[in-house]
Amino acid sequence: MPPIPPSNPAVAPVKSPPSADFSIQTHPLNRHTWPSDLETVERTGLLSVFLGVIDGLCGLVLERNPSVEASSILIEFEAFKDSDSLCAAALSGKISLEDLEARGKQRLEHGQAAEHDSVEAEDEALGDPGDSGGVIVDVRSPPDGIRGDMEAEGLERMALLLQPLRVAASGETSLYSRRENRSATQKNNGYLMVSCNGGLNQMRSAICDMVAIARYLNVTLIVPELDKTSFWNDPSEFQDIFDLNHFITSLRDEVRILKELPPRLKTRVELGMFYSMPPISWSGISYYQNQILPLIRKHKVVHFNKTDSRLANNGLPLEIQKLRCRVNYAFLRFTPQIEELGRSIIRILQQNGPFLVLHLRYEMDMLAFSGCTHDCTDEEADELTRMRYAYPWWKEKVINSDQKRKDGFCPLTPEETTLVLRALDIDRNVQIYIAAGEIYGGERRMAALSAAYPKVVKKETLLGPSDLRYFQNHSSQMAALDYLVSLESDIFIPTYDGNMAKVVEGHRRYLGFRKTILLDRRLLVDLLDEYNNGTLSWDEFSLSVKATHADRMGSPTRRVVIPDRPKEEDYFYANPQEHLSQRSMMEQKGGELGEEMDLKNGTMLEEEPSGWIQKPAFFSDAIW
Repeated sequence: MPPIPPSNPAVAPVKSPPSADFSIQTHPLNRHTWPSDLETVERTGLLSVFLGVIDGLCGLVLERNPSVEASSILIEFEAFKDSDSLCAAALSGKISLEDLEARGKQRLEHGQAAEHDSVEAEDEALGDPGDSGGVIVDVRSPPDGIRGDMEAEGLERMALLLQPLRVAASGETSLYSRRENRSATQKNNGYLMVSCNGGLNQMRSAICDMVAIARYLNVTLIVPELDKTSFWNDPSEFQDIFDLNHFITSLRDEVRILKELPPRLKTRVELGMFYSMPPISWSGISYYQNQILPLIRKHKVVHFNKTDSRLANNGLPLEIQKLRCRVNYAFLRFTPQIEELGRSIIRILQQNGPFLVLHLRYEMDMLAFSGCTHDCTDEEADELTRMRYAYPWWKEKVINSDQKRKDGFCPLTPEETTLVLRALDIDRNVQIYIAAGEIYGGERRMAALSAAYPKVVKKETLLGPSDLRYFQNHSSQMAALDYLVSLESDIFIPTYDGNMAKVVEGHRRYLGFRKTILLDRRLLVDLLDEYNNGTLSWDEFSLSVKATHADRMGSPTRRVVIPDRPKEEDYFYANPQEHLSQRSMMEQKGGELGEEMDLKNGTMLEEEPSGWIQKPAFFSDAIW
């Protein structure tokens, strides 16, 4: 056993809640600080220690007390500063560190042998050779050599044993039942290939849906292919945007995911011998069970050539809804390079005070697609119309721009957005980060916003050209940076309810109902027109805007369900209430635990808990 280096003095101790009543003593860990503790583990070199300890401890607890919920089997990192205190903290001296490691090794060896046999059997049943020349990766079992030099291999391998505990820490289910249910993933009904379509966030939610579908049908999912032919023309592969290894290993207890088809099936696909189709939009799980699964069993491989909104918002089994959330918020994370650059932008912004992220969806593709040309010149309107007709998959061609704006289906213009921010009494000295691509009309259209708010910034002004050189011409990777910054902003305001606006809204709910102002464009358009034509004074306009949005701040609410009209109901990823009902609400700042939701009934609290949301410094008292 290598000596354990001294702990990092910069790491603040983790404050533990009261210890649970176990048959043996454990040390709970505040689950909301888990990711930072993983980074601490990586820095202090405790990887090899945690491997045996985590798995051995979990196994021992469950053997002695199988009824215990694994959400309580949490370990306080600060107790593990050296091997002596580690042994004492782990089991109060009742079992040695060596015994814990031995237990971990024994469990690994047993699991590897059983799952290797399972993979060979299911491949043989499908007519594919078990020996795939290394193409098939059994993602449910740890890779070979996991008992080697863990410090050299890094956090990736440690996560293989930590993942069951991390999932359990989320309060989803007991670790005991989770491991019993692993057998459900061992029967392989075939292979599912998917080609995602759309921008980053449309593809992100689609990937979550495809994982849930694959899990329910017990099929092997091939790593999704990203859209390279849309307006954005981004050549990025999955692994260029998302952490592929984390995605695969995190889901190994849920879904079997391969980077490529086995050789025999891959050859068949290359020859065109597979079934390709677009699933029906907004389909329930019975559609996939009754119509898609027989196709997969018949053809061995089925390819979905469209993935946007192919799974219903509502009416699905609870476990499917929870899995969609786990994939979105835990298993599907960006590459380390994107995450690090995103953190750099956030640090720069936070050093200069509070900041507001404005998702100003006033880009050329959105205006052409929506047919919204309000305040555009005649030349610009003609250009946008020509572009709409140039893309055959944009089905709506003849659009009445004025009527669409009146109905609230157009993004607010930069000038309209400026008036709304002023009406909400946003302090003119606050930083406003523009989360968007190139604004149509450029500086001319941004002049009013820049004049009212001189601290308007974007990633290109906060970072140097060298920082972004690898992201240029990769719009999805640039959008990923905006996504990360949007999550951490003091306020998030989208000017249009597109995919990014919806997915970020839901993610901010998950992170503790962070302040998100959801603009009511239909009412705002009438107010803006009345103010601009002199019908309303400024004070009347401002008061009306505040009153309209008093209850549109991202607070807990139930999803609106409209049977047979899924496009008009609330989007699942904008308000994943099935997952939110099992999380503690955190205060918007500080990360401390706030009041709890009604966990027993699985419903939202009717009223906001006292002190739950505090007034940001850059709002006046009037809006509150």
